[in-house]
Amino acid sequence: VPHSESINLGATFTMEAWVKYSGVNVTILDKGDYDFLWMLNSDPLSSGLNTLKMGFYTKNTGAWSYSTGIVPQNTWTHVAITLN
Repeated sequence: VPHSESINLGATFTMEAWVKYSGVNVTILDKGDYDFLWMLNSDPLSSGLNTLKMGFYTKNTGAWSYSTGIVPQNTWTHVAITLN
């Protein structure tokens, strides 16, 4: 999604998606030039590539946040992210 002020995230938000993926580093949503990035990737603090979690990155903080649960591959799965 290209950058647009009209779709900037506020202080609170919720995003949801249905995903079915395979592989690593699968983007769900990328706004602008990494203004925010929501994807399925391997948590570097986990052991191994079989621990694919949701990752969320914002340019504001310059840091990744990861889900606590693993998102299964090749299975339709409802995922959501909330910031409050």
